[in-house]
Amino acid sequence: MKRLIMAWVIVVVASLLTTGLAVMHGSGIWVAPALMVLALIKSRVILAQYLDLYTAPRMLSGMTAVVVLWSAVALVLIMAAS
Repeated sequence: MKRLIMAWVIVVVASLLTTGLAVMHGSGIWVAPALMVLALIKSRVILAQYLDLYTAPRMLSGMTAVVVLWSAVALVLIMAAS
């Protein structure tokens, strides 16, 4: 249970940081990568802890690789549009 509470805290803090960055309407090239990193942190915590993929390391690695790949594609598209 302690593991899930810690995961919940991490997701809530990352969500608050994401909201703060989005509300600030920060100008700069660092905003999109910062938002993407926060999204990756949240997705990794959800995959590992809530879906219990920490018990299946190969599956967790594969799912993380897919999320990172799509995040990289999105980041490239964001940077190209800027």
